[in-house]
Amino acid sequence: IHQLLRPETNGKPLVQALLIVSHRVTSMERADHILVLDEGRIVDQGTHPELIRQSGYYQEMWRLQNESPAPEPPELPQLVPAV
Repeated sequence: IHQLLRPETNGKPLVQALLIVSHRVTSMERADHILVLDEGRIVDQGTHPELIRQSGYYQEMWRLQNESPAPEPPELPQLVPAV
């Protein structure tokens, strides 16, 4: 989709506005303006850097989607009683 938006006619982009709806914050990082909705209400808005600096819903979603999962504990050897 990104490549479809890049073609230009007379130096102007073919698409003037684009609405993207996504639960993935990484899809929004390059957007000019982001509106964050929670149950149909706008709870945050701004650019990605602005929203990351704020303590809000967007920042929390970004943190949860970008933190590394906890490492798996090492597998312990099976202990067999001596006979």
